[in-house]
Amino acid sequence: ALGQAAKERRSELVTQKKAALEQAKRSARSTHAIAKATGLFKSADEDSEQVVLLAADVLVHQFLDNGKGWSRVEVLTGDGAGQNGYVRSKTLRSLKD
Repeated sequence: ALGQAAKERRSELVTQKKAALEQAKRSARSTHAIAKATGLFKSADEDSEQVVLLAADVLVHQFLDNGKGWSRVEVLTGDGAGQNGYVRSKTLRSLKD
């Protein structure tokens, strides 16, 4: 019984460490954070379909700023993690400052 408990605990620790490593990798790729809650859209247009609502402080990787008030991003944390789309550039806060 003690051996089984040790194996289960080790498995739990490995799972936790893998999750922490993935989170660290995502954080290292982040270029911006969402300054205030905003929608992630399929295209650079308020009338396009909203993919997900992003909460404040969600980390994203900005691929481009189209110069017309929109940025293409990949969501790295939060409910929309893994999603790509467009957000209003004014809702982004640079992490490089």
